[in-house]
Amino acid sequence: MANSKGPTTEINYVYRGTFIHSTQQTPLQILEDELLGVDTDGKIAFIGKAAELDSLSQTFGFSPSEVIQLAQHEFFMPGLVDTHIHAPQYSYAGTALDLPLLEWLNKYTFPVESLFKDLEFAQQVYSQVVKRTLRNGTTTACYFATIHTDASLLLAQIANDFGQRALVGKVCMDSNNSVKHYKETNQESQDETCRFIAELLNKKYPLVRPVVTPRFALSCTGALLGQLGAIAKNNNLHIQSHIILHDVYHKHNLLTDKTVMAHGCYLSDEELALFRETGASLSHCPNSNISLCSGMLNVRNVLKHNVKLGLGTDVAGGYSASILDAVRRTLDMSKVFTIQDPEYDTLTFEEVFRLATLGGSQALSLDDRTGNFEVGKDFDALRVNVAAADGPIDLIKIEEPKIILEKFLNLGDDRNIVEVFVAGRKVVPFTKDGCLEEGLEALLKATGSNLLILKISHCPNLLTDRSLWLASCYCRALQAVTYRSATDPVGQEVIWALGAGCRDIISLQVAPLHPCQQPARFSNRCLQTIGRCWPHLRALGVGGAGCGIQGLASLARNCMRLQVLELDHVSEINQEVAAEVCREGLKGLEMLVLSSTPVTPKALLHFNSVCRNLKSIVVQIGIEDYFEDPNSPEARKLFDEMVNKLQYLTKYDALFILNTLSARRSSVQSETTLVSWKEDFGNTYELD
Repeated sequence: MANSKGPTTEINYVYRGTFIHSTQQTPLQILEDELLGVDTDGKIAFIGKAAELDSLSQTFGFSPSEVIQLAQHEFFMPGLVDTHIHAPQYSYAGTALDLPLLEWLNKYTFPVESLFKDLEFAQQVYSQVVKRTLRNGTTTACYFATIHTDASLLLAQIANDFGQRALVGKVCMDSNNSVKHYKETNQESQDETCRFIAELLNKKYPLVRPVVTPRFALSCTGALLGQLGAIAKNNNLHIQSHIILHDVYHKHNLLTDKTVMAHGCYLSDEELALFRETGASLSHCPNSNISLCSGMLNVRNVLKHNVKLGLGTDVAGGYSASILDAVRRTLDMSKVFTIQDPEYDTLTFEEVFRLATLGGSQALSLDDRTGNFEVGKDFDALRVNVAAADGPIDLIKIEEPKIILEKFLNLGDDRNIVEVFVAGRKVVPFTKDGCLEEGLEALLKATGSNLLILKISHCPNLLTDRSLWLASCYCRALQAVTYRSATDPVGQEVIWALGAGCRDIISLQVAPLHPCQQPARFSNRCLQTIGRCWPHLRALGVGGAGCGIQGLASLARNCMRLQVLELDHVSEINQEVAAEVCREGLKGLEMLVLSSTPVTPKALLHFNSVCRNLKSIVVQIGIEDYFEDPNSPEARKLFDEMVNKLQYLTKYDALFILNTLSARRSSVQSETTLVSWKEDFGNTYELD
């Protein structure tokens, strides 16, 4: 009978075919012609023989016609687990492998990691590494970030947005004599680690958790190590580092059953026994061990000591971001031991397959949720096709599943990975710019000309601006469109396509969300295209660093019927800009909204005098919109002066009545000023 716990939730989908995984008892278990059902919570609901289809469909309430059949050369395997990867180092992966470890850190690693205080740079690199590892089949990753808290939180957000299971660590290091600007004080490291943990836990990401991350013993004082051990214990958190001197970590309570230490090439039998007793794990990173000439881990000896062990890429010491490469290098290194000692018990590919999947989940203490195909666990899986078109594998004849798996492990790459699932959600394949749009085209096609309003907002890495291209194909009666994204803001080509297909739009909101991954993508060309496509627009919201006087003037000249205009995160609106824009148009404007857009009082006066139909002007600004260093006393002083001038303007023209203006500026981080002119009595405007 099938392995199941009975129906507790609705079945989302059912696959039929070959499933290959590991268990604690056997490194390789092959289930042929099986059915596997995944419920709406993303968990494996049942596994059973195909012959039991009728009974399973009745028990779990799905239709046999809905079962998805795998092709002849396809199989499912558990997702790969990368137990050690440095996300910021992906920016120079494949290079800089000409020095031994400590020199390598000082010349390449620390200078590059120091750049991640720049969040735009961090966004670019972290998005790429998460996408690349997912494409390579890594469903779970244990990431080192940098010492920068906000950039580390950004990495966690990106992993969550793309749907990857991840442990993310803000690096802690209060000792660095080689690159002195890349370190923290002891107190800074404590405070920022606590802030990182608190803010990340408060996000309540379902698959992303913080991990306490002392870089390694040489870069952390004993005092800091002790404090980090206490933080991890008090918050019941994972710990990761690089093992050099085990007694240092043990002394400071950093060897626990939630600890994973990279490398461990020189651990003695006594030290391995300590790892077993504490429940701590090792991450084997053969590529970097070889590339940096750091040593060779005797994996067989580690397994004989019953120490939990997984595989890591250790990018960029390891030049590949694929755990498949780690599988191959692990097998190679095992054979080197055999060359040195013919009596050595060489690892089999089945054993290394287990290290890459179940072993990794055990090393990260996540094997209660993932790692193999047990009922009740999350469906983290790769759909593999060894006969994929243009793939790297040539099949000469029909092979049994074990041979097919071996070929994939030795020869395969991302071209063979047809689909990737994490917690039941399909996260690969990617469409344009690495984002998923599954089902959207069918939805838009079904609604067709009946759809009048389309709103797509806050869907990072799920829906791209290609969504608007699809809308232009199927929903030509659209009258109002909102598309707001921080990861894939709308571009000129898609605006043109939308304008060609949907000529009746009168309300358009396409300002990028912030912080934006591509802040300049929405440009003057976009504004010009909007004006040419929809001269009858009544309401428009645009923004971004790429918007300037040329594009705004063109927009005003073409959209003569515009009644509502919102500018979000646009460069400064001064009197010159206001005069040029108003000269070209905006005579019928009734409402102007300026959000996070620096504006001068003279510019507001000009809008007020020229746009005679104006009923409301809303200005929402923060001190950071005007000054690069909002914490300086001079910035605060100048900003208060600006606020006072804006408040004075509310009394400038008797035609406009200010009902109430309440301004609260309790801190630099939260201060916002809202100035509003309103024609109708009774409304109250409060500033938070």
